[in-house]
Amino acid sequence: MKSVKCAVAIAVIFPLVAFGAPPFFKVKIKGTRYHTESPFEVLTASPFGNADLVSRCTQIQGAQLVAQAGSIEDIPSLILTVDPCGNVICTNFILTSSCIQDAATSNGTSETDTIAARVHYADPQGLLSGDGFLLAKATGIPTDPTVVHGYSTKGTFTLCQTNQQVINGTITISGLFKPAPNCPQ
Repeated sequence: MKSVKCAVAIAVIFPLVAFGAPPFFKVKIKGTRYHTESPFEVLTASPFGNADLVSRCTQIQGAQLVAQAGSIEDIPSLILTVDPCGNVICTNFILTSSCIQDAATSNGTSETDTIAARVHYADPQGLLSGDGFLLAKATGIPTDPTVVHGYSTKGTFTLCQTNQQVINGTITISGLFKPAPNCPQ
């Protein structure tokens, strides 16, 4: 099965309920922030990563950045900050538009999707937005694409805050998020 999907999904948020909710996947962001410093307007470069995004939401020890995709046929629609138990603290980015090329193979009991996507993400506060390219591979059950067994994505991004900063870097999404051992079931 091959398909081309172009979609605009402004503020599409999947229900965040415990039963039947799409799983969370671990996110690693690594980049460089370019900004000017007054009074001399010198362009400065500094590292940018998960801690920068998590700290915008919380100071909770052990909070993490995660991604959520609704099915094996989707790219992440949300980048979230969660506490160590997986409770959502804030939404860092929402997928606002994408253009996707998707190819799937199945042996009848398992399906593998490979997705190439041009994406645009924006934060709900309107401070940062930007474009990127993601290459994703997902596995699941062919009869129910919402059951995701594995998910791995690598890509690049450029984010912008007008007249403030430009951030360029890489994003890796892989592995299921696992709540801390002392969390209630």
